[in-house]
Amino acid sequence: MSDNGHAPELMEELLDLALEEYCKWVSKWCKASEIEEEYFPTVESFRVFDPERGLYGETVIYACVEVGRSEVMPRIMLHASVFNGDNGGPAELTAFFEGNMSKDEWNLIYMLQHFDTNIAEIYNMTETKQGRGFQNVP
Repeated sequence: MSDNGHAPELMEELLDLALEEYCKWVSKWCKASEIEEEYFPTVESFRVFDPERGLYGETVIYACVEVGRSEVMPRIMLHASVFNGDNGGPAELTAFFEGNMSKDEWNLIYMLQHFDTNIAEIYNMTETKQGRGFQNVP
């Protein structure tokens, strides 16, 4: 177990799940914002530091804690700093997962991005005005 109370393998798995959705959201945001340069980050671009391959990823998991249960399914909150070496600097992600123990899988249910001085809801699996899934895409 780690200092956060969860096995390092679980924390890494949850971080990768959050980064998969974060990369999709960033790509949608860039496309909708009509950014001149196409930008499609990958999980690897945040996770791997290898300058020879042009990868400058850096992630730090600050917290991974159980925050409740939905009937018999545990809920976990993960808070991490993620950086891929771009000029924008690091962002912090706070993601909530719900475990489906009968299938041995975790599902992302909600995620926030903390970037500069802004906090934005970027993923929500409950029904909102914008529907389910990605939020705050221009």
